[in-house]
Amino acid sequence: MSILLYLITTPILQWLWPNLQIEHPPLPTIHYEILNIYPHNTECFTQGLALHQGSLYESCGLYHQSKLIRYTPGFTTSQPIAHLPSSVFAEGIASDQHTLYQLTWKNAVRYHYANQQVRTHIHTTQGWGLTYQAPSFYATDGSHLLYVYDSNFNLKQTLSVTDRNQPVAQLNDLTYVHGFVLANIWYEDRLALINLENGSVMAYVDLSFLRTVTPGISQADVVNGLCTLPDNTILITGKNWPNLFRIKLYGL
Repeated sequence: MSILLYLITTPILQWLWPNLQIEHPPLPTIHYEILNIYPHNTECFTQGLALHQGSLYESCGLYHQSKLIRYTPGFTTSQPIAHLPSSVFAEGIASDQHTLYQLTWKNAVRYHYANQQVRTHIHTTQGWGLTYQAPSFYATDGSHLLYVYDSNFNLKQTLSVTDRNQPVAQLNDLTYVHGFVLANIWYEDRLALINLENGSVMAYVDLSFLRTVTPGISQADVVNGLCTLPDNTILITGKNWPNLFRIKLYGL
């Protein structure tokens, strides 16, 4: 059955037979190509990646270990830029190219890095993932909700992310690409491509192959850390992974 025919006939059948169980077609899978594999710091419990003023930054989590690090050009080496208090659990990061923003898990605090200064602001939900595309920030809190903020972090909209009307929970890190938001799902080796008009998942990216080419990781070392580069390729890694991948998505 074609997608168009499915969309036309499904409401009619549900009206004629309200108790009829209709099988929804599976969502498409987006294919990708691995373009580069870079070394990644295995001591970083990765929470997010962001490109800020030409450099790649990474947020490393865990209590007593949270920090912000910056990579050298080519992503070959990294150095710490800021160490957070031991009581803080760092999470996702994003940049508007003036300020770099870093969420925290349960501390209700958001860090702003700009002009060699660090300031803190209240963040009203748990911090998980964060990305930016002018004029909006997009954030997650580990549920099925996608929060949309303006440039001053005033809440504009809350989207319920669904797969064929079923909520998709444990949304984690985010990146914006081609008019959509890609979200990794905690403890699943896949990304969800989210329609920003209504929150529906349009397709998935299966990342399970990345595990087969990443030595020395366990199931607890989950996929985390997404960043879209200017050429629309994606950087992706995982918690304590030795590899940082640059991939190209097809079909977007």
